Amino acid sequence: MRWILKLTGLAGLSLSAISAQAQSPTATEVLNYLKQNIKILYLAKPNADTPRIVSINPEGIFLDTDGIIFGQKSNNGMDKCAQILFSLFKTRNSSGKGGDGKLQDAVYQVLKMTGKTVTITFVNDVVEPIQSKYVPQYMFDTTTSQDKLVISSRGFSPDEPTSLGMYITGEATKTDALLPQAFLLYTLMNMGFKDFDTGSYYDLIYSTGDPINPLSLDPGARKKIIYSITNIDIREIVNRGIATGLVYTMNKDLRNLAYSWYPDHDFLVWTAPIVDETRAGKGTVFPEKMSLRYIMNQDNLMRVGYDLNSPPFPVTPGTKNWKGFVMKDLPPKYIINNDIVLGMLCEQFIRKLGLQKFSECMAFSDRRLFTASFEKRLSIFFENLCLGLLNGQSIENVRLNPPKDRLFFMGLSLLDLFLNFPANANADLFNQATGGTISPALQTIYFNEFRDKIKTAAQTAFSNATGNKWDAAVDAIYTLLSK
Repeated sequence: MRWILKLTGLAGLSLSAISAQAQSPTATEVLNYLKQNIKILYLAKPNADTPRIVSINPEGIFLDTDGIIFGQKSNNGMDKCAQILFSLFKTRNSSGKGGDGKLQDAVYQVLKMTGKTVTITFVNDVVEPIQSKYVPQYMFDTTTSQDKLVISSRGFSPDEPTSLGMYITGEATKTDALLPQAFLLYTLMNMGFKDFDTGSYYDLIYSTGDPINPLSLDPGARKKIIYSITNIDIREIVNRGIATGLVYTMNKDLRNLAYSWYPDHDFLVWTAPIVDETRAGKGTVFPEKMSLRYIMNQDNLMRVGYDLNSPPFPVTPGTKNWKGFVMKDLPPKYIINNDIVLGMLCEQFIRKLGLQKFSECMAFSDRRLFTASFEKRLSIFFENLCLGLLNGQSIENVRLNPPKDRLFFMGLSLLDLFLNFPANANADLFNQATGGTISPALQTIYFNEFRDKIKTAAQTAFSNATGNKWDAAVDAIYTLLSK
């Protein structure tokens, strides 16, 4: 028998459908929804032939006054995991000692837009190291930290249609408050899609030392370099982009780092063929042909990048297989099929129209975004950002009964902006960049009636801005479309 293998006891968890253009929920409504739709399990002693897995009542966490969740007199070393639960289930307040309102809102909207419940299982891997002889009986994955076997955070997807699955995590690898929260968001967005390794989410890096691209940077004038590295499954791009956007709404430092990187700095791609990743009972979960390296090679782009023989980050001996590219030099397809760029776009949409509107757009048309084949997801994503704001009105009726504003073009405008308003932009370019077909009627109106005005307003604001130029450009677009 494999423990933590099946999601049991979830039948009683409630699900509420997203009503069209619903009002933003109150803080109390958000908390109640989380308590109803998140199941918490705890494994205190994994080194046992018959492990005891207990359920933790979210209501008890909400009512907790002494800060003890994983024990009687202490948290038994699980302090950071306890903080995750306090962040999720305590009443938010301005003192910083209660719940994390931004995290609660983000998790709430993820559950609402996907329409599913989730189970989070905590495993104590700090009281005593996990012994390898007990690992085969569990579902969870392990890694090595300070020569000890510890939990590797991962989401596992079930066959149950009403559940995202189970997120299993431990304490030992958590270094600060942001990482476990960000891991949780990335995992939730990808659970239900396939098994997903949350350990690779942090792929925007700030480094000091010599520039890594002497061809595009002046070594004498620059002491710091910002770059992005990637070796992810391309099927995850949209989900990861949404999760990245949610993380940027929570953490301004990471948001600012993204804007310091894009579009002038470097993008590193793993070049060696990837061995197909398989998992028992799942078959091949990461085939090599789904790697970015494979796709770029098919488009003959790998010959364009520069060789990076000495990456400015730790690598395993013999694995220095990287190519470097400057983001702005890549074709539109590779600019927008980037989870960091897509995350910046999502955060800008949320900044101007709100998280509730964004969630409604993602869940538009019976949550088709989350059931579509991965090839169509990006085009559906942008179409949803438009159609989800029309209050049920069809594009065909827009000319006859124009809405009070044109904010339903915000999605296409942001796509155009983050592609840097390419001179040859048209419907074909947008479709090629997103890999699908965005509504022809929608694009016809955009290119014929709005595109030139939006481009002029955004570029003027960008050039005149004294602060964040991208914020200024988006503000100008929003103002124009609000009229």
